[in-house]
Amino acid sequence: MRLLAASSVLLAAAIGTLADGTRAQDPSRDLPAARVPGVTAEQAMSLGLARLRAGWNWEAARMFRELQVLDADKPMPHLLLALAFRDVPNRAARLCFDAVARRAQASSVEQLLLAAYQLYFGVTGQPELNDARFQAMPDRLRHQALLRTLRQLSIDEAAGKLASELLAVEHAHAAAAASNTLAWNKEKGALVLEAHHSYLSQHRLMPFMIPGYAQLFESSRALSFLPAEGWDTDLEMRKKVMGLLPRHPHHAGVKSPVPMLPGLKLHAGAAAGPMWRPRRATPFALPRGVGGTGQLSDYEGKPVLVVFFLGFGCAHCVAQLADLDPKTPKFRDAGIEVVTIGTDDLNAVRAARQAADENGVDPLHFDVLCDPDHKVFKQWGVWDEFSNEALHGSFLVDGKGRILWQDVSLRPFEESDWLLAECKRLLGAWK
Repeated sequence: MRLLAASSVLLAAAIGTLADGTRAQDPSRDLPAARVPGVTAEQAMSLGLARLRAGWNWEAARMFRELQVLDADKPMPHLLLALAFRDVPNRAARLCFDAVARRAQASSVEQLLLAAYQLYFGVTGQPELNDARFQAMPDRLRHQALLRTLRQLSIDEAAGKLASELLAVEHAHAAAAASNTLAWNKEKGALVLEAHHSYLSQHRLMPFMIPGYAQLFESSRALSFLPAEGWDTDLEMRKKVMGLLPRHPHHAGVKSPVPMLPGLKLHAGAAAGPMWRPRRATPFALPRGVGGTGQLSDYEGKPVLVVFFLGFGCAHCVAQLADLDPKTPKFRDAGIEVVTIGTDDLNAVRAARQAADENGVDPLHFDVLCDPDHKVFKQWGVWDEFSNEALHGSFLVDGKGRILWQDVSLRPFEESDWLLAECKRLLGAWK
């Protein structure tokens, strides 16, 4: 009862008190066109497909939006965006319709792909985008027909590359990825892992956001760069390494390892030592909703879970906070403090707090910090460059200031029980 009361009261309190421009994000809303500097069309395509195969759909969508801006009149950017948003069926159908409407700009191979995905998404070809005839979800027969088309096209030399990558995406989506066995040697394995590590660091990603990263590590014998004291066998060594990698309940990666991310190149003679290491968290100092200033340095020497949310006017965020609040004592029992950073200003937070008090709702068990200018949101990468809006984010920072786990997405992360268990595991592994 208390959770429901907290959610409803806080949401109601925020309706008339939020600063202008603060609103809940609608995943079906089109993103405005914008540019990410330095990304070519080829890179956007390659990186987007790699992330799509790994199941990191929102990150893939950000790449495909870049491709859409670069080639707005071509059908493929719109089709790829439809794949990234296939878990939002109505939006996927609309994007597929946009792709089909540009059929005249497609090559003969692309037209075959368009026809296959048009059937897959159930798009009628009619311009009534609000028509209820759009299929909510593609059925099994449609998916099988799509796979047959992709297999046929992948044999064709001219169409092989794109069709093969889309086939890998569809296999990963259906959780039926073929287990490709790769032949590795120490030299090449070390170089590949180093390239992956460079990519992870550059883009502020977690290993589970790279297709087949864990499987690559596990299957590779290129572990000679790791200290071997106390590790008698390669198997024990690999087990130790795998225990250090963060996990995600929705993005475990594809079953078959990927030898190389698209767009990355191997450089002979590169230094060894590519094992993933967590990056350091950016310090912050923000006003606290109850007064004073909250700083990351306040938690120096002890782990902290940092949660970014879109203010008390976001229903999804309120639901996340209502789920997290009663579990905060469990995090503290594990030695983990919890702090939240919202887009509201002080007046909005105080109004929500006052409404909660007047309705007998217990105070939240964690700090609420205010970042109405989105400075810290941007510094921590919890920001969408295309829509120029804040995203949702959750980060585990250990006592040494390292980010051991993160989730940045269009939607808030609400699996706090799973996260608590993962935080305990990672903090134990990274002592």
